[in-house]
Amino acid sequence: MKSPFRFRFSKEVTGVSREEMIARFMQRLKDTYCDEFKQVDDNSIAITNDRFRIPHDLNWNLWISIRKAMITIQEKLPGNSITVGYWADYSRSGILLLIYWLFIILLLGPAGAAYEDFQGLVIITLSIFGIWLLWTLISYFRHRIFFYRSLRQPIIDLGNYQWDLILTRKTREELELIAAGKTHLPEPLIQMAKAELVKREQPQISV
Repeated sequence: MKSPFRFRFSKEVTGVSREEMIARFMQRLKDTYCDEFKQVDDNSIAITNDRFRIPHDLNWNLWISIRKAMITIQEKLPGNSITVGYWADYSRSGILLLIYWLFIILLLGPAGAAYEDFQGLVIITLSIFGIWLLWTLISYFRHRIFFYRSLRQPIIDLGNYQWDLILTRKTREELELIAAGKTHLPEPLIQMAKAELVKREQPQISV
């Protein structure tokens, strides 16, 4: 039985081999702060996260409340097209919501509306459900963006260059252009340029 608490996406892609698509997702996953991902076989990638995930890096990323995810690739005809499938399991937050509803039902019991603070309880319950729904929608769109960007993004080869050193020698104006995406440099270098700008903003401590 399939879990009802899953985001599911699928797309047919032409002009890209199965190996290339696997490599694209593997590269994208390195920048998503997931706890673990690995290629299971020639056609799939498995993503897993800790049972109780606390963002130790303070990065509130798209894997919060996601227990596991899977990427699968099926070839229709060799060299013709592939179908890329993706699902992410958010059953942790879904089960917590169900437990909360069960608790409310047991709390009210046969008393129902006779509960002394029934109205307040209804407001709190609806507020919690609204927050859960908003978080689920945000998570859905973040995973959707991740999926479709990974489909389009080619493999980026930064070459054997010392980019950290190169960026430290750039002027502030040059770094701002790179960080704003106004050059033809790939996304990893854009993020490195942003990090360099942040680093320069930090006060220098003299000894």
